[in-house]
Amino acid sequence: MPPPDESLDSSDDDLVAELLGRRPQGDYHVVVRRADGNPVVIANAPLLYSGRPMPTRYWLIDKALNKAIGTLESTGAVDRVEAEIPVDVLNAAHAAYAAERDALVPADHDGPVPYGGVGGTRIGVKCLHAHYAYFLAGGDDPVGAWVDVQLAEAGAAFRPTTPVSAVDTSSRRAAVIDIGSGSSKLVVTDGGGQRTSRTVFTGLVAGVSSKGVLSEQVEESLRTSLIDLCGDAAWRAATERAVIATAAVRRITDQAGMADLVRDATGHELEVLSAAQEARYALAGAIGRDEDAVDHSGPVAVFDIGAGSTEFAHEGAEGIETFSIPLGAVDVTTTYLHSDPPRPDELSAALSVIELYLTDLRREVPGLVETFDRGTVLAIGANLTIARVEIGTADPAFPLDGVVLTREAAEDLFRTLVTETIEDRAYNPGMPPEHVVDIVGAMCLLVEFMRQFGVDEMIIRQRGVADGRALALLGSRPG
Repeated sequence: MPPPDESLDSSDDDLVAELLGRRPQGDYHVVVRRADGNPVVIANAPLLYSGRPMPTRYWLIDKALNKAIGTLESTGAVDRVEAEIPVDVLNAAHAAYAAERDALVPADHDGPVPYGGVGGTRIGVKCLHAHYAYFLAGGDDPVGAWVDVQLAEAGAAFRPTTPVSAVDTSSRRAAVIDIGSGSSKLVVTDGGGQRTSRTVFTGLVAGVSSKGVLSEQVEESLRTSLIDLCGDAAWRAATERAVIATAAVRRITDQAGMADLVRDATGHELEVLSAAQEARYALAGAIGRDEDAVDHSGPVAVFDIGAGSTEFAHEGAEGIETFSIPLGAVDVTTTYLHSDPPRPDELSAALSVIELYLTDLRREVPGLVETFDRGTVLAIGANLTIARVEIGTADPAFPLDGVVLTREAAEDLFRTLVTETIEDRAYNPGMPPEHVVDIVGAMCLLVEFMRQFGVDEMIIRQRGVADGRALALLGSRPG
């Protein structure tokens, strides 16, 4: 690699040199800054000017944060976080970090290459500073997220005032396959106004038994859909790719087998998101970025009804707060709504259970409830299906983004759908055939949420978890 141009007198170079205590020995760029413009995290090239490998992709150079994390490490934090974070989750973060860094090594390089995962670590946790740098730069790093919580409790966490972009994304496109509980979706985006998506219904959650075993029929359907989505030209043309999974896959006992299936079908490693990660990405995706960002003022929350779980998230004074209900539209339907149409006592039982979970939300995350009361609620997931039926359009090109779904409209639709048989329900304009059974379960979640928190209206967004993960691939921190 060529040496740096010493004639350049960059203010970043001077600031970075001051914070590092020396001039950088390789190419870098600032990926996270404080509000005053001072660098917080830099992204290093994988090779120094000398050709020596540089295993640390993201470097925390902020003095205050380095001091705060040093204090945290002195209290035995490394041992504590290693005990709390599952090994497979930690290994996935190391693998993602290494893949991102190693992809930047020139194809014609024939010398030594970087090694290890986060900060060059081969196993476990070595340096909390490196993990926090990766987290701030947009990495899905559970250790960095843990550090963020500890620093927040100490009043020392870093809160960027604007979305963080690790690199210029104008020529990059991220593709994410989201293995959802009801369908698999491909989202390809440049992080702004250019976005395409495809959805293939798989019914995954219905194919997972109570013992966590995936049926052979649904497994084959999933494999076929993944191969199909990976054959899409937009996926092949993307510069960054990821395959993620949510609630239904979290229930599968044979996680190794599931990972093998995804690897064989897509050539990529599977990222199984925790409920909290799913909610964070849902929030980031729903809000969007640049010209694609939702027009809002004040606090914002996301309400995401899935087939196998329901997520809520907002960004409060203490950072992003999330809450998850282990019930989705399919779960509510199969567990409580056995009759056709459902009997009043079945509906009452379903609504009562949902109310109990929402009571937990009210108690555990009061800041989220405040956002429901005085902020904007963005509705995604099965809420899109509900909005489509309420409007009465089956046209997939119909722009649902920004459509306002009122509580009055939701209650009217609920009263209609719960009195119809499945056969009659199918004739509603805009009703997708694959959701004709479980839409009443989704409606139970929707109306009980709006009733409990007095939400009079929500804004529909055709963005979600996959979009949030795509933004992270392009350098924006979730949420």
